[in-house]
Amino acid sequence: MKQLILSVHDVKAEIYQRPFVAKTKGEALRGFIDAVNDPSIELSKHPEDYTLFVLGYFDESSGLVEPLSTPEPLGKAIEFVK
Repeated sequence: MKQLILSVHDVKAEIYQRPFVAKTKGEALRGFIDAVNDPSIELSKHPEDYTLFVLGYFDESSGLVEPLSTPEPLGKAIEFVK
């Protein structure tokens, strides 16, 4: 099964944070939205600075990584603040 490889980009620090995997874009967005609205997590303190990106795919049966030629944005944290 292929999983998505994702990362949160911090525009102020000019870095992509440590990548993580998710089965679907919906699963990744749910975790991102939860983090954005959790006051104990850094994302919630400056949501205007963070964007979630898909970087590529990881095939767990072969171990191969397929990067995207350009990261695909899934949404800015500020869009998900409740």
